[in-house]
Formats: sequence, C-alpha cells, structure tokens
Amino acid sequence: MRSLLRLLLVPLAFVLAGCATTAAPGSGSSGPAQGPWTFTTSFGTTITLDERPDVIVVDSYSAAALWEYGIRPKGVYGYGIGEEGGAAFSVGNADLASMTVVGLGSEMSVESLAALQPDLVIGFASTATSGASWQWWNEQVSTQVTKVAPFLGINFGAPTEEIFQQYADLAKALGADLEAPAVLTARTDYEQAKLALQEVAVAKPDLTTLAVSGAEEQTYIGTTNLSMVSYLNQLGIQTVQPDPKATAPWATVSWELLSQQRADVVLEHAASAAIFANPNPVYKSLPAVKAGQIGTWDDKAPYTYIHYAAWLNSLVEVYRNAEKVT
Repeated sequence: MRSLLRLLLVPLAFVLAGCATTAAPGSGSSGPAQGPWTFTTSFGTTITLDERPDVIVVDSYSAAALWEYGIRPKGVYGYGIGEEGGAAFSVGNADLASMTVVGLGSEMSVESLAALQPDLVIGFASTATSGASWQWWNEQVSTQVTKVAPFLGINFGAPTEEIFQQYADLAKALGADLEAPAVLTARTDYEQAKLALQEVAVAKPDLTTLAVSGAEEQTYIGTTNLSMVSYLNQLGIQTVQPDPKATAPWATVSWELLSQQRADVVLEHAASAAIFANPNPVYKSLPAVKAGQIGTWDDKAPYTYIHYAAWLNSLVEVYRNAEKVT
C-alpha cells in the first residue's frame, strides 16, 4: 500500500465536475428528507445522521448500482476508473463526467474527498473489518476517511442476489422509488434472463463449465468462493472445481495443466481479453475452445439488473448451442 502522502496527492487532473446526490428527474425519488436518518447495513452496523444524506461519495461498484435507481453521487473512487483501469468497466451506466473522482485504484485523495463535504461514503467492504472500511484501504487511510464522513459498507462477499438487495435497500433509504418504471423493467428483464438460463441448465445438466482468467505464465480458475461462480451453480450451471474443498476464491493452474480441467464450455474473464485474443496453444486445444463453446464472465462487473440481464442472456445463447465435448 502506498504512503498516505501519496494518497493525499492524487493528481487534480483526475478530478471532474461533480453534482449532488439527489435523484434523477423522473425517477420518482425525493430530495433530502428532514429529521433523523438511520440505516442498518448487512454487517449489523447502524448509521445515524441528522437527516437523509444529500452528498454521497461512492466506490465505482456502488456508483453503478445506485445509478440505476436514480441516485446521483457527487464523488467516486476505486477500481475501473479512467487511467487506472482503462475503460470504466466497473461503473456501469453511471456518468463519470458528472462526479468528482477522488481516488483511483486503492488510492484516495482525502483532501479532495473533504472538499466535497460528503454526508456519507459508501463502498465494498468485508467481514474482516465488520464493514467499517473500504476493502482495499489500509487502516491509516480508513481512519482519515472516517474523520471526513461516516463509511457505509456493502458486503461484497455475500451471495449475488443479496448484494442486489443491499443496494436496493440502500437506494430506497436514500430516497429512490423502487417501483419506478425503469427499475421494474430492469428487474423483470433480469428475472426473465435468469429463468431462461435455468431452463437451459435443466435441459443440459451434463455440461461442465470452466470459469477462467488468464495471465502470461498461468491461469486462474474461479472457485465457488467467488459470488459469481457460486451464483452460476445456483442457477444450475455445473462449474469445474480443481479442488472442491478450496477456501480461496481462485485456483492457480499452469497453462500446461489446464487441459486436465475437463469442461464443455469455457467462460473467459473480461479482464483477460488480451490474453485470450492470442491464447496459449494448450488453451486452443481445449475441446470447448475448439468447438467454439465460449462465453464471458467478470467477477468485478457492476451489480445491476441491466448488466446481469445482458450477461445472462449472452450465456443462454452459448449454452443453447453447446454440446457435450468431454
């Protein structure tokens, strides 16, 4: 982790024009409510403010999720933003130009954060800190941030649909209308796509799937300790697990030994697109790859119904056309 001095000096070139967190026109949401505001996170932590937070700063994943409910953060930080991640892959449909970037990657400009005078900071967290800090900050940075505003943690280690629910509950508490037409349409599209994939999985129960990410020297296979892989299993997709008893989110397998992981469908991680564009000969020899039975996945994808519906529909097409090749 870089020093706090480095964290405080995120170049101002990254700072964009900001806007308030009030809901977008037509979303059915209201502005800040008068009177005390409380919210209890999935970690069991209750945050109490004098009134509903008006100015919020969020990590990129939360920006994507809350944007779909009409919530407009004033600031954003984290992975997948601007130069740090190339394309803004983790912010979904959120408009980066309307928010002030206060940190890239694991860095945070506490000075830029304080200048926004936020009422609340929101982001992914884990049980390791009981949700009290963003997952990728060290203790020093976390202390600096919470001196500026309270931190509200989203448990990203929870099952996929529980993460959806966490964001829905928070959006409602922030003033969003969960019955707004756009919200209902997105949710319906998602449910239909999920049902379609479940039906294909039932029709082809013998198909096995390898969820893989690639690097120059080795590959990483997603285990059921990743919420997205576990989610696929819940929908009926049978994923290949090198070690069923593994407790880590990834299993490391050399390219040479990848052929031992017998799979009828391969899902290529979006972050490894360059690797798979010019793949290792062993990878090209895999039965699923030779048959063109390839889909995509991304465990850092935004937790939005819109994104998941599109992804699930793409998998439906892959599995409908897939055959047993192992």
